[in-house]
Amino acid sequence: MQLPISEFLKSQSLTSIACLDEEGAPHSFTAYYYYDVSKQRLLFKSSGTTRHEKYFRKNPKVSGTIHPDQISKLHLIGAQWRGEVNNPNEFSIVFEATAMFHTAHPGAIMIPGLVWIIHLEEVEFTDHHLGITPKLKWCRHE
Repeated sequence: MQLPISEFLKSQSLTSIACLDEEGAPHSFTAYYYYDVSKQRLLFKSSGTTRHEKYFRKNPKVSGTIHPDQISKLHLIGAQWRGEVNNPNEFSIVFEATAMFHTAHPGAIMIPGLVWIIHLEEVEFTDHHLGITPKLKWCRHE
């Protein structure tokens, strides 16, 4: 993954996530996340009883956007991503993901829930901070 994309994902904390319900209608929500640089994945926590978790179990394909935590009306900066979400059953993976997420968001340890893993497949990054520049694109399989 190109450094500007990775640095942006590491420096932010909120993502919107979109999935599909049983009828194929879009459902979206916002979550705090942690970007795991080494495995190119987003980690987020959810209560364990939400509608979107029910939808993930049937269709793990998700997409979303990440905007800067501090928005500037003068500069368009953000990332659009696509991936697959899962809540692994293997203890070592669950433990690692949960520890990483709670290290980044220590207050979340007090909130019951599951840490979910989004394996990123594609990211498109826009940064018009220095004028109109081409978008950077990353694809796991290229």
